[in-house]
Amino acid sequence: MKSRHRERTLLLVAASLVLLALACPAPKGSLDLAGLDGFRAEDLEGRIWDKASMSGKVVLIDFWATWCGPCLSELDYLKLARERHQDEGFEILGVCLDQLDRREFRAWLANNDVPWPQIHDGLGFESPIATDFGITHIPRSILLDRQGNVIATNLRGNRLLKEVERAVAHP
Repeated sequence: MKSRHRERTLLLVAASLVLLALACPAPKGSLDLAGLDGFRAEDLEGRIWDKASMSGKVVLIDFWATWCGPCLSELDYLKLARERHQDEGFEILGVCLDQLDRREFRAWLANNDVPWPQIHDGLGFESPIATDFGITHIPRSILLDRQGNVIATNLRGNRLLKEVERAVAHP
């Protein structure tokens, strides 16, 4: 009886993972990096982010959503990168493509211990920032050096940690 219950549970977990993978397919196509030229956005705290405000920092712009399984699996790597390098001028700027209202989104951030700045307008993939960068799939990321140059895109897992470490080591 227990083994039958376990088999059903494993089957449900496997089916859920397949559905999550279909909801957040792997990145395809290239990012439209021309979106950086006129980049200007306001985070949840009212801080303006543009090329000038990011100058002198290594910044990872992370496009994600709370419903995206692959995005959520990257949270531990993002937290670790920030913990290791925030004192060296590294910052993460989240761009959440959820359609949650801001109150719900702020509660989600607090419950999941996500402390870095977030841009969120509740428009999902129709958000101007998503369309400016040609975002059609998530997770997607852009790593900028201290001069605002793109040095890597679509970083995940250990590659994210390695590229951030390399970027902060070069002032």
